[in-house]
Amino acid sequence: MASDDLTSLHERQIAWLREELTLLRGESAAAPGLRTALAESSERLEQLEAALEELLAERAALLDDARRLQTSRSWRYGHRVMRALGRVRRRPLSNEGAAESLVARLSTPPPSVDAAIATLPVKQTVRRRDPGGVDLTRMAAVPSVTIIVPIHNAAEELERCLDSLVRNTGSRGRLLLVDDASTDPRIAVLLERCARLANVRVLVNEQNLGFTATVNRGFDQADADADVVVLNSDTEVPPRWLEQLMIAAYEEREIGTVTPVSNNAGAFSVPEIDADNALPPGFAPDDIARLVARDPALVRLRAPTGSGFCLYIKRACLETVGRFDEERFPRGYGEENDFCMRASALGWSHAVDDATWVLHHRESSFGEEKAALVARNRVTLDERHPRYTSLVRAFVASDELRTLREHTRELFAWAERGGAPPLPRLLFVLHVGGGGVPATSGDLMRGLAARYDCLALTSDGVTMRLSRWEPGGLRELEQWQLETPWQAVDFERPDGAAIARHVLTAYAVEIVHVRHLFRHTLDLPLTAEALGIPVIVSFHDFYLSCPTIHLLDEDHRYCAGICTDGDGVCQVPPTMGAIPPLKHRWINDWRHRIAPVLENADALVTTSEHIRFVYRRTYPGIEDVPFAIIPHGRDLEQASGIAVVPEPGEPIRILVPGNIGEHKGAQLLAEMKALDTEDRLELHFLGLVPPRFLHLGVQHGGYERDQFLARVREIGPSFAAVLSITAESYSHTLTEAWAAGIPVVASDLGALRERIGAQGGGWLVPHDDPAEVVRRIFEIADDPEEYRRQQARAILHETSVSDMAQAYAELYREVADRRRAFRPRSPDTAPEALSPAGR
Repeated sequence: MASDDLTSLHERQIAWLREELTLLRGESAAAPGLRTALAESSERLEQLEAALEELLAERAALLDDARRLQTSRSWRYGHRVMRALGRVRRRPLSNEGAAESLVARLSTPPPSVDAAIATLPVKQTVRRRDPGGVDLTRMAAVPSVTIIVPIHNAAEELERCLDSLVRNTGSRGRLLLVDDASTDPRIAVLLERCARLANVRVLVNEQNLGFTATVNRGFDQADADADVVVLNSDTEVPPRWLEQLMIAAYEEREIGTVTPVSNNAGAFSVPEIDADNALPPGFAPDDIARLVARDPALVRLRAPTGSGFCLYIKRACLETVGRFDEERFPRGYGEENDFCMRASALGWSHAVDDATWVLHHRESSFGEEKAALVARNRVTLDERHPRYTSLVRAFVASDELRTLREHTRELFAWAERGGAPPLPRLLFVLHVGGGGVPATSGDLMRGLAARYDCLALTSDGVTMRLSRWEPGGLRELEQWQLETPWQAVDFERPDGAAIARHVLTAYAVEIVHVRHLFRHTLDLPLTAEALGIPVIVSFHDFYLSCPTIHLLDEDHRYCAGICTDGDGVCQVPPTMGAIPPLKHRWINDWRHRIAPVLENADALVTTSEHIRFVYRRTYPGIEDVPFAIIPHGRDLEQASGIAVVPEPGEPIRILVPGNIGEHKGAQLLAEMKALDTEDRLELHFLGLVPPRFLHLGVQHGGYERDQFLARVREIGPSFAAVLSITAESYSHTLTEAWAAGIPVVASDLGALRERIGAQGGGWLVPHDDPAEVVRRIFEIADDPEEYRRQQARAILHETSVSDMAQAYAELYREVADRRRAFRPRSPDTAPEALSPAGR
């Protein structure tokens, strides 16, 4: 080991032993049995002092070397200087005066050993936690968490506590209210009201048993195999408080308890300990909690004891340690400290969750009794656990706690300087590329910006990027290179799972909206479900039904999700990578892996009745999952005077908008042109076209969304043609054509059929009969009255971006409501009766 490492190690050991010696000398008179430990510590200190003497001697030798180097005329000794200085300062030389600098530093006479020991700093490296390392398997094995709230009067604080629990507790919560014979009649009213909620039980002590016995009664009545939380009735919990405590608890196997930080919880108060920290102006408790959760210090902080204002206890820890000691701590104040010290002796540790902040009003139940209770119980604690005081001192003085407090102080200062309260965080999952999904997702994020802090996790199959929506668009926050390029067979991967855990925990995501999973594994929605985060899944096509995406078989026939006869090879986009034979075979494996994602989703969304029908038929297990239809919103202005009424018998100018491929009807258009012996069909392509179809018409190239009307006005078409041979989920090109006032000839499938069937504004034609399509177009073009009738209906009746955002915001609210553990019971479920008990 290098001398600088030894010096650092010895400095830390000496500082620790000095503290222990001071403590032991003070306690030796009262505890003769500690004198042996005192003697052993003194002997070890002498050994370390001797080692320090040797290091100081080496320092003097280095000084001589440095002086000799100072007289060197060249830099050939530079590496020796760097090594020498590195041993003393752990910092490399980088300038020409390095030798002089070294001499100046070393020329100061070294202090005596006693003086050196007295001034040695304790050099520590702040340990960091990784919420993304949570053991999801063990966390998922916890069936529920029983939240025990001991109650004695303090009705105002209790009402606020209960309101926050109802509003912010997720589905795993089970509430156990234990009233310790309150004398305030308002308590009974509050308990009666809560008893009507699902997953709530109320126990009432016939006589006052004291705080600790009341908590123990809660332990006895908690759900079997459930973890528990002891929660004071004068607290207010924030969104996702329970899930975050669980994440902290299952980061490491030996963690037995977890305590959040607070405004007013003794050593767990931030930014100032042992103080009631005021909230920044304009920030409600939920706002502060979100601020802390969104930007935690992420220190790996272990305390000698948790705090009973909000103490998460693993079931295994509770079973091995036993209940609180109600004989020694009957009225509270110290019972959780004693429990935690006993747990530590059995190998459990006590984590501080710096990502969860819980408001604590404090002392509402005990009032002026606290001082006497604390003094008496502290004596009991010190008698039972002689190291308790020294461990608490070390915790309070730790670099981890100092770092946490400084970080929180900076957050509060930012808020006080005018920082805006944070919004709930919503994560969109989508792929990179063109098409409607990225564009519409951007519209939705823009529309939701006043309600949600929107993040987007995108993938191009090689790189994943996390971005945040800001007024100018998406701003990248992080990116990750995948270990190997994504393929469709990659349902779950270690790198995908690690990224999912990191994003969901480090960024405090509250809702996940899967817009599209192309080029993603299933890890993100599966991880979100395991972490208790609501998941909404959108369907913009048939990707999650079949990796062909468009449900076209080997002959380009639309199958609607049911494999056609024969063993042909269905066409899969090359970006999917190599997949096994799909038709009638691997498609079953695909759907078997996709099904749990959809069945466990909180809500499903699409834009078409047909799309919803296909998915419900493909996945019978989603029958009970709420499945909404929300149209895409567009902020478009209605134009007029663009469409040109065709002349009977004359050429017909037809706009073909959007990028055209096989599934968009390129081959159908080719067959139509082949049948057009009169050469009346004048096709104008506004979008990208495969090379083998370029001869079909006039190429106008691609367009940006805001250029569409100007480009179409230059063309002056009579019709727009949207002739997809697969079922469209919505069709932005139909919307854009109507915005231009152009009637549309469209395939009689999916959303095209639904929208034109409901509004008019065009004509439906078969997607698999090119001769009939040509005949119908000629018929309409030669009938000016029919043309004008549908042209008059080719106008916008569209949802705006604001309307779309409002619909999704309502859906998110409904999903959050369904996730709440303590909702009104169904009408046929009677509330559990209040349960009295005595001792």
